[in-house]
Amino acid sequence: MSPDGSSLLLEGLRAADSGAYTCQARNSAGEDTWLHTLSVLGEQHRHLRGSARATRPRHPHHPLCPPRPVPPTIERGAADSEVVRGVLSAVVTLECWARGSPPLHVRWLKDGLPLRLSPRGTLLAAGHVLR
Repeated sequence: MSPDGSSLLLEGLRAADSGAYTCQARNSAGEDTWLHTLSVLGEQHRHLRGSARATRPRHPHHPLCPPRPVPPTIERGAADSEVVRGVLSAVVTLECWARGSPPLHVRWLKDGLPLRLSPRGTLLAAGHVLR
């Protein structure tokens, strides 16, 4: 199993950045999603940061059998989604830590549509810029 951490860094927040951001992790064995709801507030509010961290799923493995693909899992808190608040012109990072059998593909959606990145939006994995 290989971890694939993906972070979405949004800089210079605007009111139009508010919305539902979905992290989608997919491999040959299945798919998992995690929803971040971003609310961009006026400057009088403090900046908060959203995050999700991965845990290692338990997978029994018999030495004579080839390993079965493990579907992706994204760690969740107690709720089905996370509310993130950011301040106008600030920076917010949405994190999505997924695990599963490789190849593991992580992508972001905004309001149900593939996220179009701009100079203000950057994808990171393990601290490295993807695009």
